Amino acid sequence: MKKNWFLLVIGGVVLLAFIFGTSYAWYYFFKDDETVMANLEIKIDDGGKGVVIRDALPMSDEEGKKEEAYKFEVKNNGTGSGNYKLLIEETPFNQIDDGCTQETLLDRSQLRYQLLMNGKEIVLGDLDSIENNTLDFRTIGTNQRNTYELRVWVADDASNTQWQNKHYHYSITILPSTMEEIS
Repeated sequence: MKKNWFLLVIGGVVLLAFIFGTSYAWYYFFKDDETVMANLEIKIDDGGKGVVIRDALPMSDEEGKKEEAYKFEVKNNGTGSGNYKLLIEETPFNQIDDGCTQETLLDRSQLRYQLLMNGKEIVLGDLDSIENNTLDFRTIGTNQRNTYELRVWVADDASNTQWQNKHYHYSITILPSTMEEIS
């Protein structure tokens, strides 16, 4: 009986040594020698207040594209590529001190937008067609910079709606993202 107990203990020790040994060997031979990280630098020049559209008139896309753009950029200062999402978020009317109320807010269905990246148009469309507030999602390489320009205006066909004396407030949020979120 003592001999069986002794063989059982020796067998357990050998099994544990085998497990730890193969785990270490697996790690040693298949590990990455360097950790690759993206370090996204975000530059938005709005003073943290976002953008307010007020007293705008309905206009065509050609006129809207001439409106002053909201400019921002994303730069990757890290050692590897990274993913990010651009979100457009409505600023609650009570956070802007311009006398705006819920009744004086423009609806997204009355607005059009144009998004440029590095000087090239990547989207032109209706603001209410944006899903989950996501304007863009992208992978950015090491030392790469993406400069954006966003224009938002009252759509020409909004002239048949109540758009007079109304406002729209928004801000841009840039979030790091995983490939699963982008796909």
